[in-house]
Amino acid sequence: MSLCGSEHSLFSEYQGIVKPAFQLDPPPLGINRPFQKEDLASSEQLLEKHHHEIAALFVEPLVQGYTGLKMYSPEHLAALHDLCKNYDILFVADEVAAGFVKTGSMFACDQAQISPDLMCLAKSLTGGMMSMGATLASSRVLDVLGDQPFMHGATYMATVLGCAAGNANLDLLETGQWQADVARIAHKLKTGLAEYSDIPGVTLCQSMGLLAAVSVEQEIDAARFRQYSITQGVTIRCIGKTAYLAIPLNTTSEDIEFLTHCFKDCLKTVAI
Repeated sequence: MSLCGSEHSLFSEYQGIVKPAFQLDPPPLGINRPFQKEDLASSEQLLEKHHHEIAALFVEPLVQGYTGLKMYSPEHLAALHDLCKNYDILFVADEVAAGFVKTGSMFACDQAQISPDLMCLAKSLTGGMMSMGATLASSRVLDVLGDQPFMHGATYMATVLGCAAGNANLDLLETGQWQADVARIAHKLKTGLAEYSDIPGVTLCQSMGLLAAVSVEQEIDAARFRQYSITQGVTIRCIGKTAYLAIPLNTTSEDIEFLTHCFKDCLKTVAI
């Protein structure tokens, strides 16, 4: 968000200091939408024209969280990665929101069968228990940094509590139990949201892994929506015209049914 965005975003703080970033057209929405070469026509034109000015392409893989959980296909992600290889541009995957099984695989990039040059991680790295981030780098990047890559860090990197929470969370993920949990939760979400697309005023209804998002025709009053959801026993967040759920791995099937019921009630009462 600090790299680019509209004039009302965090990027506005850097205007006049940092050269504005190029922005690609958003990918067509739809996880299962068949990829077409024309989908990347404008992106390829931009990279072909400006690749000598571009150091890296930053991408939120499969799920664009900042824009309201907009989901797109693994094929589109893989094609973007190929474009970067063709023009010798670093491919940076921002998996802060999508990483650690949120999209149904350990990392969203896994579904596109790609390995980014850099990967940004946080949030679910510690199961949400501690503030902790990490940046993974390919040998292509590390070789440039030389013999002391850890010199490129921050003052509070590798905090003891953050690392302990991260290691404990990784130990749990390494058991492989998450695969059964994700399959159960994804099925419950898909089943629970099946009828949402038939509700008048709903324009898009999507789920992927532990994530679900419903978009409506009009901008949602986020404060009113959240306040009403609290009266129903849950807290649901909105971005623009979209309300969404991000389900923890340890959520029971009964709780998911309760969540989807409250979600529907909130949408019909406040957003539509």
